[in-house]
Amino acid sequence: MIKILLNKDVTDRINSFPHLIDTNKRLVSKIHDPLLITTSAKSAFRIVAEKYVLQRSDEVFISTTSDSTFVSSCVTSTFFNYSGVSRELTNRTKLIVIIHEFGFINPNTEDLILSGMKAGIPVIEDKAHFIDLEARSSLVGDFTIHSIPKSFPVMKGGLLIDHNKVIDNNNISNRYLCSDFDIHSLNFDFLQQVNERRKYLYGLYQSLLNVEEIFTISDNDVPFCFGFIPNINIEKFEHEISPYVELLRNHVDGQILIPLNPFFKDEEHLVLIKKIEQLNNE
Repeated sequence: MIKILLNKDVTDRINSFPHLIDTNKRLVSKIHDPLLITTSAKSAFRIVAEKYVLQRSDEVFISTTSDSTFVSSCVTSTFFNYSGVSRELTNRTKLIVIIHEFGFINPNTEDLILSGMKAGIPVIEDKAHFIDLEARSSLVGDFTIHSIPKSFPVMKGGLLIDHNKVIDNNNISNRYLCSDFDIHSLNFDFLQQVNERRKYLYGLYQSLLNVEEIFTISDNDVPFCFGFIPNINIEKFEHEISPYVELLRNHVDGQILIPLNPFFKDEEHLVLIKKIEQLNNE
C-alpha cells in the first residue's frame, strides 16, 4: 500500500472519484453464490482450513502465477498452522490454492481446477489483489477469496465466496467474521473504474519504460503492480526510489514491484516513471 493513501489530498480524490454516485449498483448484487464477509483474506483461508479439518500430516498445494520462489506469507503461514504446505501435488494433498499473483491470472488455473475435480480435492482461488466479477473463465474453484482493502479504500475486510454452497455458517467462529462491515456500501461501478484505471496505468508504465517485465499481461488480468528487472543494483534502486513510492515486496532477487495506485493522478505517475527511467539509465 502506498503511504500517500493516508493523505487528505488523496482522500478527497477518492470521495470525488469520477461517476461514483451516478448509479446505485451494489457490489453484492453481482455475487450470486453464498458470500461471507471476513475480517481479512487470512480469516477466509482459516474458515476453509477448518471446514476440511486439515491435519498436520496433510498438505496444501500452492500454485502461483510466476511459479517463482515467492509465495505470500499470508497464505503459507496461515495454512502452516493447520498442515504442511507444498509446491507439488502429492497423495497427501487435501487442498489446492491457486494464487493469482498481484492480479495476474495463474496460467495453470483450469488444469488445476480440473485436477481438483477429478481427485475430489477442494480448490481455492486466491484473488486477494483484485475483485473481477466479470471474468470470462467457465471454470471456477470451489472458493474464491478477495481482500477488500486492495480494491476499495477501506481498512479491513475479506470476501469468501462459496461457489458450491458447502460451508455451514453455524460452524464458523465469530472471530473470523466482520460483523460491522456494511457490504452494501461497496459500489460496483467504483470497482470497475478502479480495475480499468489499473489496467490503464500498467499500459502507461509499459509504453514509457524500456524494461524487462516480470509478468505478461492478458485481458483478464487486473494488475496491482508493474513489475520489472532494473538495470542497476537493486539496493541502490530501492534507496533512490523510496522517497517517491513504497515498493511491494516479493523477496525475489533483482525484481522491482511498483504498486499501481488508481488514486494517483497521471502527472504523479509520470514523475515516478521519469525517476525510474533516470535510475535505469545510470
